[in-house]
Amino acid sequence: MGKEELSKFIKALEVKGLLKFNVEEFDVRFKIQKYVLLAKALGIDLGYTYNLYIRGPYSTGLTDDYYSLDEEYSNADPTEYLPKIEKLYNLVNNKDVEWLELAGTLFSLYNTYNEEGLAKGNKEAIINHAISIKSWASFDYAKNVFNELEKYEFIS
Repeated sequence: MGKEELSKFIKALEVKGLLKFNVEEFDVRFKIQKYVLLAKALGIDLGYTYNLYIRGPYSTGLTDDYYSLDEEYSNADPTEYLPKIEKLYNLVNNKDVEWLELAGTLFSLYNTYNEEGLAKGNKEAIINHAISIKSWASFDYAKNVFNELEKYEFIS
């Protein structure tokens, strides 16, 4: 989709109060990574591919693009994305980066299991897989995050 669409999406996140765009701040870059990933569940696919890394799903293409935003961002009109990200806002508002890291990991694993036809009925396996990767997360905490992803229909 390109940097123009990414600019509009980030501007919409800013309007909703989910971040203040500053590419120099790690937490902002981290949130952009996770928000763009989770937005796929809302039908907002900005065209980035992800791989699992230390801090959860990560897209090198997305990193390249947000580091090079300049004129596209200053001229971006977020109007089309504002209604589309309402569910994202409800899910992630006031969540810390650890929650986002685990949510992104669970979302990514769920989609991988789903592509292989294994997601249905394997909630516990997905959670156990996530906590094997994120050893700092307890089963109960991961289950709560998974349940929130289900509640807001990011996974079904």
